[in-house]
Amino acid sequence: MDAFLHNISHFPGVVPTFVIGVLMAFWALAILGMLDFETFGPDWLGGGDLEFDTDAEGNSVPDVLVALGLDRLPFSIVVSAVAFFWWLFTMLVNQWLGWLPLPGWLLGSLILLGCGLLALPVAARALRPLRPVFAVHEGKTRVDLVGRRCKVLTLRVDENFGQIRVELPEGTDYTLKAWARTPNDMSKGSSALILSYDEQSDRYEIEAWDGETLSSAG
Repeated sequence: MDAFLHNISHFPGVVPTFVIGVLMAFWALAILGMLDFETFGPDWLGGGDLEFDTDAEGNSVPDVLVALGLDRLPFSIVVSAVAFFWWLFTMLVNQWLGWLPLPGWLLGSLILLGCGLLALPVAARALRPLRPVFAVHEGKTRVDLVGRRCKVLTLRVDENFGQIRVELPEGTDYTLKAWARTPNDMSKGSSALILSYDEQSDRYEIEAWDGETLSSAG
């Protein structure tokens, strides 16, 4: 236990440990509905689950991520997986190779670099089963969703913040950014109705809806 605590609090282990700590705080806020994990970081999925005409240069993804298939997943999930394996490999390699007669800063830097490179393909392999969950669906446009019922995913919805899920009869569902006029009593799990779509902000205006259950939407 003492060796573990020493490794996570000293170079090089302290670097990925700090990154993991930041990501744990981010995911805690996302679980509480205070942050949107799908819109965190570069939007290389093109703005969510829907596929529309986009500027390819604006949503460019590094070639190495495309080759590994990591471009098919939200940035936050990719970063979290890579960071976890980077942290894990750094802990293990530092334990095994810490005795090498090299300056601490040099050995630690080599360990961080090597483990970071190794973490990429391992994370890609581990995340492969999640690709279908975030697959891009064709056949719907943003305007098609106006007038549909949805479910609120965040703890609040106001003029600047909100996220919803729209379920379609064919079994697909879309997670989208939304906003609503305040005051309103919408919170996580509330039913709502999509009123309009703002192309400039790529968000949907919604209002509370107290009709029948969402499962019968269509």
